[in-house]
Amino acid sequence: MTRVVVLTIFTLIIIAVLNLRGSDTSKISKNYFNIDEYEKNYLAEKNLQEELANPVEEEHDHEKMMAEMEAEEKEESSFIVTTEAEFKDGSYQVKMLNKGANGEKMVFEPMFLKIKPGDKVTFIPADKGHMSQTISGGVPEGASEFASKVNEAYTQTFTSAGVHAIKCKPHFTMGMIAMIVVGDDPKNISQMEDLPVKGNKGKKRWEAMLGELRQLGQQ
Repeated sequence: MTRVVVLTIFTLIIIAVLNLRGSDTSKISKNYFNIDEYEKNYLAEKNLQEELANPVEEEHDHEKMMAEMEAEEKEESSFIVTTEAEFKDGSYQVKMLNKGANGEKMVFEPMFLKIKPGDKVTFIPADKGHMSQTISGGVPEGASEFASKVNEAYTQTFTSAGVHAIKCKPHFTMGMIAMIVVGDDPKNISQMEDLPVKGNKGKKRWEAMLGELRQLGQQ
């Protein structure tokens, strides 16, 4: 009897082992230790630490940078008031430019023009995006203000003696202004001195034009 029991138990154990061997091993978890993946992550982390510990300084052409800075300073200090205009088809030609002949950006050229009463001035948008318009409060007493359309040439006849302040409205804050002096004896110089002009560049240009204007008043 005892032998039968032992044999029965032994048989059951063998059957159980055979069943385990024949089961679907695909269900066994595959979350085992991957030595290749570990080495890859380790090398990446090591390289990152080395880069942080030994940063590479960006290369700069210091001589080029200094030359550019000096050129900008020279351009700023060499600012001059343009005063010569081409006379064509019975009208003085004033160009509106993104960059003038003297390197100044956003300018009327010339930006200071002296003419006689009854003369005509044509404002030409040589570059796109420009227009001409009198600055509010910047015309002699009795003179009418005007405003052209963007990207269109505009001709204005100046009949009132005195100083007329002109701007390109889209670029007024960038210093795009001009001064038209009509006649030999401008009476409204003080009016121009008190005229509000926007932007540091505009104020600098306006002061330079006022210097030209004061010289005319002394002649």
